[in-house]
Amino acid sequence: QQNNSTPNGNPTTASLSSSSSAKIFSDEIASVKYTTGKASGSLTSTVMEITSTNEAREATQDEIHEALFAAMRKLKQKGYATLRTNMGDVGLELHCDMTPRTTANFLGLAESGAY
Repeated sequence: QQNNSTPNGNPTTASLSSSSSAKIFSDEIASVKYTTGKASGSLTSTVMEITSTNEAREATQDEIHEALFAAMRKLKQKGYATLRTNMGDVGLELHCDMTPRTTANFLGLAESGAY
């Protein structure tokens, strides 16, 4: 069992695989506007429907994760967890600022009961 929180008591994002109903578009998390490509495709293709406007495309899971990891690095905070065993509690210091992907993987596995 784990207790994932930052030193100030705020909960951390433990599971990256949790799905939410809200759509996240790539231009919301990146400094570059990524589009669906339908406008340029319709200009050069006879098969595609004609479109004259560019629409922002939905961000991929990798783009969302990279934005989350960049935010974790920028905060420069450590996370703390308590691993409860039959031999006693083990306090863990998680370096979210240095290894955000590894930390997120560990917390996701802990949340799913792997630890």
